[in-house]
Amino acid sequence: MTNEQALEVVTLIRAATGGRHDQQTIDYFLAALLPLNFRIALSTATTGVVVWRYFPSWAEFREIYKTQERLAEPIGEQRAALPPREKYGTSAPEWVWVWSWARSYRSPRNLIAFPQQNLPDTETSLSIEEYEELREEWVAAGSPKAKNPIPLAR
Repeated sequence: MTNEQALEVVTLIRAATGGRHDQQTIDYFLAALLPLNFRIALSTATTGVVVWRYFPSWAEFREIYKTQERLAEPIGEQRAALPPREKYGTSAPEWVWVWSWARSYRSPRNLIAFPQQNLPDTETSLSIEEYEELREEWVAAGSPKAKNPIPLAR
């Protein structure tokens, strides 16, 4: 968003809320609006002025902005046409498969946390050497992978 567009959004809010505001709030809004989407911010201001009696706080503005962002996302058939998102990568890291096998299928089961889980020092976890030994056992067992590496997750 440009400075002029940010000023347009702020002017709309000021006009609709009776002009009660301080300059620091206006300056903050003008700076905070710049990285946002103008169309969504304008829609937020238009929606917000229906309920705002006074110039809103940034938190009030952002709450409606986030809702407007979600409403602007494609839905149904529109979403199916989008390329898939790769938020978490394509597969679980290898240690997760080793952990799942050691916890669920290995005999005897290993219920001690793995070093990759980064648990606080107060909890016991395997050393890297112990993990490597378990990994070698997993590889020797044929590197089995369950449908879902995290038990009970569906």
